[in-house]
Amino acid sequence: MDFYKNKILNGVLEINFITWSYTQETGQYVSPKYLSKIEKMIFENLKKKVKEVEIYDLIHKQELGYKLGIFQKLKIYFSGLKPLYMAEKDIEVQCKESIDIDEIYAAKRVHEEQIKLDNIREVNQENLVEQKEEKENGED
Repeated sequence: MDFYKNKILNGVLEINFITWSYTQETGQYVSPKYLSKIEKMIFENLKKKVKEVEIYDLIHKQELGYKLGIFQKLKIYFSGLKPLYMAEKDIEVQCKESIDIDEIYAAKRVHEEQIKLDNIREVNQENLVEQKEEKENGED
């Protein structure tokens, strides 16, 4: 089972089904002839996207070290999708790095706030001790 291909395919199907559902919602207002044309366009775009998903899957397998046949390599070459795949992969890496940096900064902020709260507690405890001492000294 190839989880990468399924992940991309699920995204493509979700987008196409959302678009198709919009046409169903407007079915009362738009002529059926026009809707049938739109549904054909959606179906054609879906077929193109499924082919692109197959090529993205081949590129992914090639990166993982699978040995591809000559026809599979030609599919990748003539599709022109490899630069797009590499750009998307770079963007994903940058996003993960930025998320990691954000998590680090958030952890630092939480740590600093915890230190401030600890300092406030210490000061409050010192003030309570001083007040108790003053009461004891005042009563004597």
